[in-house]
Amino acid sequence: MPNCIQCTSTGRKCEYTSQAPSRHASTSASSVVPVLDRPLSVSPSSVWLERRAFAHYSQYAASFIAGGMDLDFWVGVVTQVCRTEPAVWDAINAISALFENLDPCFDPVWLGQNDNRSQGLRPSHSDALCWYLRSLATMRRQINWGSVDIDVALISCILFICIERAQGRVEEALQLYRQGVSLIFELRARGTRRGSCTDFALLQDTILPIFLRLGTTAQCISDVPVSGLLNEIQGRTENTFSSLSSARLTMVAIAAESMIFQRTVQEYFAAEGHGCTVPPVFKSKQEDLQK
Repeated sequence: MPNCIQCTSTGRKCEYTSQAPSRHASTSASSVVPVLDRPLSVSPSSVWLERRAFAHYSQYAASFIAGGMDLDFWVGVVTQVCRTEPAVWDAINAISALFENLDPCFDPVWLGQNDNRSQGLRPSHSDALCWYLRSLATMRRQINWGSVDIDVALISCILFICIERAQGRVEEALQLYRQGVSLIFELRARGTRRGSCTDFALLQDTILPIFLRLGTTAQCISDVPVSGLLNEIQGRTENTFSSLSSARLTMVAIAAESMIFQRTVQEYFAAEGHGCTVPPVFKSKQEDLQK
């Protein structure tokens, strides 16, 4: 019986019954559509369930999550890495199952003010939960063995945040975000000394901006660490823009700085009283943000 790399690398029983293409085989239009058309109830094994979930992710979920400007990550980076990393493969299949059967709320302010745990997941989400738990277990095992790749850990962290937010689990998503920021600084230090150019480019051009956007959004409901990320992108923001991505990066950075400044000012006046003199540093910062 043939054995796939995915199964042998994770110690799972391989469920192939005949010579078949890899679970990670190409998902071109000709191969994706038939898999998507296959009802879950008649899928012969978990292999088919995973192939169907990956097909749905590639065809629908990835582009929905990415919008018009994050396709490089959600369609490019993620689908490439999942072919060799079981944790990423399971995570995107979990995302696919959630997005196929769920209307996720991505407003963190609303989620933070409402208890959505009582709603839970539908019974049909058991596959998504199994894949997510298996992905977490794989990542923990790699961490315990000291074999985890930090790039893969950061990619997985973004996927895990997406899964938690889709379930309305805001605190868990925020905790994952904080862990991801710590990993970013670790990878940044490693890249400066001896990391590959590819790793450094992935961090600077893709992962760091995603975490900055997530952190800026989360500033509405928490004190997640964003200022350190702002320091990392100093010199990359522009007054004139060569692309939509550079314009978005600058706008997000300004929004993050403004929110941090507003919180600092509010804390100052709460402690000193609203009748106190405005410190010159506040006036200077306000002028800088208005330029």
